[in-house]
Amino acid sequence: MNRRFFLEQLIGAGASLVLAKKGIIEPEKKKIIMLDPGHGMGNRKEGLYDPGAVRGDVEEAKIVIDQAQRVGEILKDGGYDVCYTREDDIVNAPLEKRAVMANERGADIFVSLHCNSADNAAAQGVRLYHYPEKDKGKELAREVYDSLVKTLVAGVPEFENPGKRWIGAQDFLVLRETKMPAVIVESGFLSNDRDIEYLTEKASVVAEGIAEGIKAYLNGN
Repeated sequence: MNRRFFLEQLIGAGASLVLAKKGIIEPEKKKIIMLDPGHGMGNRKEGLYDPGAVRGDVEEAKIVIDQAQRVGEILKDGGYDVCYTREDDIVNAPLEKRAVMANERGADIFVSLHCNSADNAAAQGVRLYHYPEKDKGKELAREVYDSLVKTLVAGVPEFENPGKRWIGAQDFLVLRETKMPAVIVESGFLSNDRDIEYLTEKASVVAEGIAEGIKAYLNGN
């Protein structure tokens, strides 16, 4: 039995917070989530704006900035420590430095937010990616995928559960170079009419699904 647990049993968990502030009990470390809104300024080349996938006046880079802020607020309300690789479209956010930021911050997980696009307008739905040799990344991908699909089924009348997980193992830089479990979330296809509608009109539903999947993973690890 560790010292913290013994004291909490003796005096109650509420009182232990007071002791933690006085340094008598070590405070529990908040889980740190690094959210990475894909693309943006300097993603590929310094000073060059990368919009990601584009359809009309809808840009992937702007959708995922909004997603990240929404997901972050939900997680902060849940008591998690949230940080971002970029928070606007002005400051340079080089792709090769995003994993470095997460590693230096000591993040517990890394979640990169993206939207998809395809020549085939029928391509639709959620896709998750993890690094091939990281089992924890695969587990995180499953939790986020299941949560996001479940939330979209409940919140978007036209969304149907595909019946199988669209999760892939890929050697992407931000998955390979991060030291913690990491995933890329492709929350929908801008090239698909149904998906672009929920990506732009149901942003809160998408954010809830992603955030709840993150929490489910962290609560189990």
